[in-house]
Amino acid sequence: MKFTFCALLALSALFASSAASAADNAGQPQKSGQEVYSSVCMACHDSGVLNAPRIGNKQDWAPRIAQGYNTLVKHALEGFNVMPAKGGAANLSDQEVAEAVVYMVNKSGGKFKAPD
Repeated sequence: MKFTFCALLALSALFASSAASAADNAGQPQKSGQEVYSSVCMACHDSGVLNAPRIGNKQDWAPRIAQGYNTLVKHALEGFNVMPAKGGAANLSDQEVAEAVVYMVNKSGGKFKAPD
């Protein structure tokens, strides 16, 4: 019973913090894919930390690009392997994350179209 209460308390704190982060970003202009990359993604994707595909490295990105836009955006939004959801920047909008995916892919041999 104690574990269930603690788990519920932790989940409610997580949802409250995510909602607060989204509210903090409300009314802010959307960041471009390059801006999101520079402020969040490059920490891992510049050097390949923890096997993150390195931007500009076609060999790293080819198998991922082959999975398609929807899969890559889903992984970026929800997290994948050791990458946290939204790269750990919960305040980013889904649109901003999608823009960052397109930016990285297109710098790495892909030809994804920017999201609408």
